[in-house]
Amino acid sequence: MILALISLILLFNLIFKYKYIMRKLYLLVVAFAFCIAQVNAQYYYIPSTTTPGNPGGINSIGGEYPAGSGLDASWTSILSANNATPAWTPSQTIPFSFDFNGTAVTDYKVSSSGVLTFTTSATTAPSYTNAAIPDASIPDNSIMIWGISGTGANDEIVTQTFGTAGARQHWIFFPSYTAGGSWSYWSIVLEETTNYIYIVDQRHGGSPTVTAGVQISGTEAYSVSGSPSLANLAGTAPDDTDNYYYEFRQGTLPGDNIALSSISTPTIGTIGANVSIAGTVTNLGGNTVTSIDVTWDDGSGANSETIGGLNIPTYGTYNFTHGTALTVGSTHNMNICAQITGVQDVDTSDNCTTHTVSGLAFTPTRHVVIEEGTGTWCGWCPRGAVAMETLNSDASRPNFIGIAVHNGDPMTVTAYDNGANFSGFPGMNVNRKYLGESVSTTAMEGFYDQASAEPTNCDVAVTATYDAGGSINAVVTATFAAEVTTEHRLAAVLVENVVTGTGSGYDQSNYYSFQSQDLALVSPNSGSMPNFDWQGATNPVSAAEMTYDHVGRELYGGYDGQSSSITLPATANSSQSYTFSGTVGSYNPANCHVVGLIINSSTGEIMNANEASMALVGLQENSLVKLFNVFPNPTKELAVINFNLDKTCDVIVEITDMTGKVIFSRNLDNASGFQNVNINVENMNNGIYFVNLKTDANILSKKLTVNK
Repeated sequence: MILALISLILLFNLIFKYKYIMRKLYLLVVAFAFCIAQVNAQYYYIPSTTTPGNPGGINSIGGEYPAGSGLDASWTSILSANNATPAWTPSQTIPFSFDFNGTAVTDYKVSSSGVLTFTTSATTAPSYTNAAIPDASIPDNSIMIWGISGTGANDEIVTQTFGTAGARQHWIFFPSYTAGGSWSYWSIVLEETTNYIYIVDQRHGGSPTVTAGVQISGTEAYSVSGSPSLANLAGTAPDDTDNYYYEFRQGTLPGDNIALSSISTPTIGTIGANVSIAGTVTNLGGNTVTSIDVTWDDGSGANSETIGGLNIPTYGTYNFTHGTALTVGSTHNMNICAQITGVQDVDTSDNCTTHTVSGLAFTPTRHVVIEEGTGTWCGWCPRGAVAMETLNSDASRPNFIGIAVHNGDPMTVTAYDNGANFSGFPGMNVNRKYLGESVSTTAMEGFYDQASAEPTNCDVAVTATYDAGGSINAVVTATFAAEVTTEHRLAAVLVENVVTGTGSGYDQSNYYSFQSQDLALVSPNSGSMPNFDWQGATNPVSAAEMTYDHVGRELYGGYDGQSSSITLPATANSSQSYTFSGTVGSYNPANCHVVGLIINSSTGEIMNANEASMALVGLQENSLVKLFNVFPNPTKELAVINFNLDKTCDVIVEITDMTGKVIFSRNLDNASGFQNVNINVENMNNGIYFVNLKTDANILSKKLTVNK
């Protein structure tokens, strides 16, 4: 009996210990499962830092301008500007199902300090001074571009949803916010179905430093490397051509994952020449990549190469050049792939790309268009003018075409200034492909040499006429050396030399005045102001002393070119033309010429150009007008206009100022023979004027200088 009792006690003890062990095992399993859930709920990001554009290309509306001042009216404002202290928007509803950190969310609100939170009960908006995350001032469950501020008059927050059901994106856009001492444009994007979060770096006038990331709680956050001093990648373009973004996904960063980010192999080449197959890979995995395999195939067989000895860290990039070059034929449609040597890439969807290389049936003459950003208010801009004149007179660089794009002065063409959108002055845009902010003669020469060596797909020819009615007709013709299947557009620019004017707007600010500067930057130019001594001149140089060359006066076809001016496909050895019509206005046609352009619409690059003087149709002194003089010139009291007519006709004598405003006009009906017209200039301001003599068949123009 005693033995049975002892056995029973031992049995119960064993059962108790077993239950205890099982309970411990259960708790361990629960804890492990909880940890797995936590790991699955965390975030990692993928940077899009090599190929510009918006995520998925769904938002193609473009126009990154301040709300109410150029921004498309389809955006909805959810917070007004002028927030001296950080403020929240009202609660907003997400227009589709969205999962954040493993939990469905339906509403959010945004602060004027760049923080979006799904904790809509939060009361105090984070400050305008950003910090590393996690940070106690950030509500749980938040996304941020912390470090921007909505303190300015244009600093609104706007929203819009793009795409179709199942694949929509909801954009929260901060246009023209304040950061880095200037304006700054960013967006937070929520994507349907994938539940991805994008932080989009869009446009900047300065150098903002921000915290970009996701904060789950006061102890858990995930930020882009470089935060809280993350610098911008985007430039100043008012569209998505220089946008970059960070894509946040739920889960953990995979160990082995690369992407073929971009291909730098040219799309055109001379038949028979060799071109390198080159590009960039980005490491999107947690493991360092030490070796990659690169393969390209144009249908004639695969060319594979292993490139070892690498050290590509997480989010790092590597620029490769394949050891086997392509010998250019007529057309090559290629497949190019990259993968990590010896391991399985977890996402192979971004490892391959297609690329086309077209052979040139002939070698076009490459012209280089350098558009210089300038203004009479810009004290450093004389060095840009000198650089333009140096290249213009350089016989070793015969295919230079210079255009001065003015900003903030009387010579400004708003559409041109806005399109070029220079971030600094003087600035230069080389074939609208390379931007040069440090403008000097040496820099401009270097850009010319680089661009002139690049192949192009067509030649451009220009003819232009100016008729007696003041109209211009410019015919721009492109002759293609290779087949073109993507949109290209033709355009034309009216350019004037020897531009003068009166008033302070034509005074040229001159920071070289009596300064000891690098003479390579301020050496005498050879244009309409030969041997001008900028260092010895005053600041500013008065309008009476100044003339301006290469001034962009009119855009024909717009900054981006005339739509449908090229019919696709454009076959090799074919030519297409477009005629642009306009008026010269108050400009002196004798000093004008036309620049014809062909623009690749997908990249904005000027593929080629040419220029031509205008033929002055019916404007030469002929059998009708035997003589046309204006004297004394300059004058301070009286101007005498005399002319001799070969036959009886009606004549209009007028004087216009530099803006084209008519300040004197006299009709002479049935005039014949020798005529004198006296004009008192005592009430006219000092400056340059044009005396126009109009008959049925002619318009003659002469410059008159008033200097009292």
